[in-house]
Amino acid sequence: MEKINKYIKEEKAMSPSPFLGSRILAQIENLEAEQIRTPGEVKLWQSMAVAVGIAIVATLGITIGNTYKHHSTPDYSGLIVNDDYIEQFSIYTADENK
Repeated sequence: MEKINKYIKEEKAMSPSPFLGSRILAQIENLEAEQIRTPGEVKLWQSMAVAVGIAIVATLGITIGNTYKHHSTPDYSGLIVNDDYIEQFSIYTADENK
């Protein structure tokens, strides 16, 4: 525990450079200046990327839609089935008075 206290006292005794504060503030100002002009450029590129993406998707959709041609007539043979013998509709249609 004494070693820790001794180390803390030694660190507190050291005096920082008088120019440290001004260097830190200068770096912060430089970062702020870079961040001010960067979002505009990024926003422009993002907008352009979205517009190009929408154009590509629309073009692909139209192209795929134009390549699809369905010329065959539908086959309804499976739907035309006399299922009167399969399902006994006579039970439902029979007159109960007979």
